[in-house]
Amino acid sequence: MNATDTERLLEGNVIESIDDLDDLLLDSDVKMPEIIITMNRGRRSGAVAKKWLARAENDLKRHGYYEDDTIMVVQMNYTDMPKSWFIASGLEQERLDDLDKMTNAQYRHKWHGDYLDEVDNSIIRGEWFDACIDAHKIDRLKKAFQPYGARISAYDPMDDGGDAHGYAQRHGSIIERVLEKRKGEIDEGCDWATDIAIDNNIDWFVWDKDGMGTGLKRQVSDAFKGKKVDYHGFSGGLSGSGQDNAEKEYLETDDNKDKEGVAKTYADTFRNNRAQYYILLADRTYNTYKCVVKGQYIDPNEMISFDSDGIEDMDALRSELCSVPLKDNSNQLIQKMGKVDMKRLGVPSPNMGDSVMMCLWAPKVKRAKSPRRAPRKRA
Repeated sequence: MNATDTERLLEGNVIESIDDLDDLLLDSDVKMPEIIITMNRGRRSGAVAKKWLARAENDLKRHGYYEDDTIMVVQMNYTDMPKSWFIASGLEQERLDDLDKMTNAQYRHKWHGDYLDEVDNSIIRGEWFDACIDAHKIDRLKKAFQPYGARISAYDPMDDGGDAHGYAQRHGSIIERVLEKRKGEIDEGCDWATDIAIDNNIDWFVWDKDGMGTGLKRQVSDAFKGKKVDYHGFSGGLSGSGQDNAEKEYLETDDNKDKEGVAKTYADTFRNNRAQYYILLADRTYNTYKCVVKGQYIDPNEMISFDSDGIEDMDALRSELCSVPLKDNSNQLIQKMGKVDMKRLGVPSPNMGDSVMMCLWAPKVKRAKSPRRAPRKRA
């Protein structure tokens, strides 16, 4: 609809209301404008993906086309043009170079239009995460993933007004539930998380006691009064000898020894608890990838499975976990990038991701005391 169409439409007509304009447009033969957008997918958690593309994904995977009353989506890549045209464009060498140097996620984003949830130096790769979705439901792995032991939940409080509360729970190697609450102050969020924990018969409740969670201990204690639930305040910032497993040998391999042949401890390896548990989560996702995709045998206790039945937004969780990067450390310790630096890069706070990470915390096993024997009487 251009200026000429507008003049012709309004000529001799008096428009006094929106209804008048609607009636006029309905009776006219003027074609209304169409908006055409060409783009590469961005992040799964992005506004465009959620509003317009999510509904189309199933059809796009099947035949590259989707249409409803509001939108038409057509997926096209370099593979849809005649090969001779693409070769003549001079882009084939660039594609081959990218195939060699990029991660799989980066390559597929650029050349196949996939979502890109990873950032530079991501701790967890997209293909690792994908292998973990419902891994425990694969026939050959069902028995291996049979969960035992304590059911542990974790709550990550909101950081500020634009943030969300995150909740996750684990049983064995299965992440059973991951939820988020986008509204409510920190006390409301804590009530929300503890209520879910009670409803799901949780054995241990973990919350992030750094930052906004500092003052939640009394509220958590009151919530579980009279319940058979233990609780633990997780401090991701604990470092050096104060972090979990500080003096424990990190890896029992030759690669984990210094020049003198002394094995490195967790304190020698990680900047703090947050880095330690995120690397543990990354290791578990990679192990699951090796088992599910590569067919390698992996100890089930060293894998992880994300249950799609209990995770309300798998795409959002994928986006969060695959967007957590490492940060350079002058002491050559493994360090996760903090939330402030992540926000500078445009990466939102991973509240659900942090909850999943904290779920990997486990209480120390207490050895049962041997029953005392009565002293023998001398004859």
